[in-house]
Amino acid sequence: MLLHHDDARPALIDARTGAVETYAELHRDVEAVKSVLGADHVLVFLFADNSVTTVLRYLGCVEHGHPVALLDAELDPDLAVRLLEHYQPEIVIQPPDRAAAPRDGYVETAHGLWRRDRPRHQVHRDLAVLLTTSGSTGSPRFVRLSHTNISANAEAIAESLSLTRAERAITSLPLHYSYGMSVLHSHLIAGASVVVGKADLFSPAFWESLGELGVTSMAGVPLTFHTLQRVGFAEWDLPRLTTLTQAGGRLEDRLVRYFGDLMRERGGRFYVMYGQTEAAPRMSCLDPDRLPDKLGSVGTALAGGELFVRAGDDGPARPGEVGTVCYRGPNVMMGYAENRADLALGDTTGDVLDTGDLGFIDEDGYLFVTGRTKRIAKLSGVRVSLDEIEAMLADHGPARVVALSGEQLGIYCTWGDDQHFAAVRRELCRVLKVPPRSLRFVHVDALPVLPNGKPDYRALAERGLEPTGRCT
Repeated sequence: MLLHHDDARPALIDARTGAVETYAELHRDVEAVKSVLGADHVLVFLFADNSVTTVLRYLGCVEHGHPVALLDAELDPDLAVRLLEHYQPEIVIQPPDRAAAPRDGYVETAHGLWRRDRPRHQVHRDLAVLLTTSGSTGSPRFVRLSHTNISANAEAIAESLSLTRAERAITSLPLHYSYGMSVLHSHLIAGASVVVGKADLFSPAFWESLGELGVTSMAGVPLTFHTLQRVGFAEWDLPRLTTLTQAGGRLEDRLVRYFGDLMRERGGRFYVMYGQTEAAPRMSCLDPDRLPDKLGSVGTALAGGELFVRAGDDGPARPGEVGTVCYRGPNVMMGYAENRADLALGDTTGDVLDTGDLGFIDEDGYLFVTGRTKRIAKLSGVRVSLDEIEAMLADHGPARVVALSGEQLGIYCTWGDDQHFAAVRRELCRVLKVPPRSLRFVHVDALPVLPNGKPDYRALAERGLEPTGRCT
């Protein structure tokens, strides 16, 4: 599906050792993974780190028809067990350095690969990859992506970014994150190469790998570019790094302009992109040449896709009119899965996705995203469900969570003091894998409700972080 090449050009490069895996070797090793997995079309849970071993096992699953759920190798153990019990995968794969039994009933058939011999549940033949819908909260809800979804999006991204065989990307994002996954897909389908290693912007080894191994392209979320500006990226000598791509949430116009100008001065390109996990995952791209006059836009739809905006009456919005952003294309997911039985379903979306975003399309066809309609937020590139965070806080007492500006959540509580809030924040940051600045706790005397008794989230959002009580 993704491996169209079979020659001596580099495909994967180990960032730690510099070892090169050619496309010919990649085909051989992926075929070897097939013999370990077996020929059955069974569900695989892959707890992924950014290692060549994990990439090989992932590609072995995808190329040989084993639907695979990509999960964070650092997922909280209790949440991981909950997912295993909920979906009952036939095979569980863990990173080699964390190869412990996932739970009773599994037998290790290769290092880090566990299988259970139980009656198998039907899984749809088109299903390729399952991705979580809300970061690291252990939600049982998955996005169901088909082989067509993945290959169509990889080809469209490669075309939009003008990827050639000379490109060399680096895994600057986790593999289990849809954006990180798509970097791997798009470069392999173009016959380019990928440097595989731990995604740690604060590690000197990461930047040494980027320079020494000739990386030409790096992807990032808003936090990535905030960090790069803060640590003096403009002064670094990285002559081969000619492409930066940004997605995973809105980046402030000032930083888009800053990095756009910087890359242009270096003879390179800065791409702003827009996507969602449900679209495998990218939907649009802003041509760097249009960045000055379309600042704030996420561009136009990728090849084969269509972006459109629905007005309040579900009819088409006029140019410049704000409405619900929708997308149509071959990369739109098959649908969601809430349980194991849902994995047998075919396509339930009809190739159309309601993104849950608000925005408008200008007269030139460029999309501008202005807000959200659903209770989902992105913090430092991590997608989180506000309702699930409320459920996680329920043992402490009533809480309401709203998304505020600047990639922050306001967490409003009728309980707690500064010490209590600090302890709860630490635990939430650990589970969600977001920085502490993303979570602001506010003590209130009462949580506002609508006349129908439902939470009044709008009142809290308008209130922001200027409470009558304490804020920490």
